[in-house]
Amino acid sequence: MKPVCAVAAVILAAAAGCASPAGSPAPAVAPTVTTQATTPPAAPAPVSTAATVTGKCVTGIEDTTTTEFYSMADILHGDMTALGPGDQLAEAYQLSLTNTSSVTAEVIGFSVAFYSEGQELTSDSEPFGSPTFITAGQTLTWTEDPWGDYSNGQASVGPYAAGETGGINSVATCQLVQWNTG
Repeated sequence: MKPVCAVAAVILAAAAGCASPAGSPAPAVAPTVTTQATTPPAAPAPVSTAATVTGKCVTGIEDTTTTEFYSMADILHGDMTALGPGDQLAEAYQLSLTNTSSVTAEVIGFSVAFYSEGQELTSDSEPFGSPTFITAGQTLTWTEDPWGDYSNGQASVGPYAAGETGGINSVATCQLVQWNTG
């Protein structure tokens, strides 16, 4: 049995159109080695408790059947798609956290408060099962509906409830109270 290198040399010689007499060693072929310098992506900045994270909170309704979120502004301006009778709705909010610092932020949860006409309605805290990392300049958004779903046509059940079938408190707002770090 020929060594692998000799077999490779015979294949290379045949591919190049060179012939070698039977039984004689194939001509030596110098392998061509091509190297390409690659630069790995820069590592994210180290995790720091000094990271600065800002939050933007938006109240609204989530159609949990389609996972579409409609802000209160969308609702007030009539920018909601038609809801079907079987759609499941939930009073919800979206929280966007933006890391405005030069270091990576470790986030393990957040708390928000809800208001209507200057009065606090309630609050919500969302702990994470594992840390989430937000790199410098990155924004992550969560949609939360902690009060449960209700069928289209039924009275809403969360803090935006206006006490009527399908009615919502469209002036309800929310605000980030704090983001939690590990």
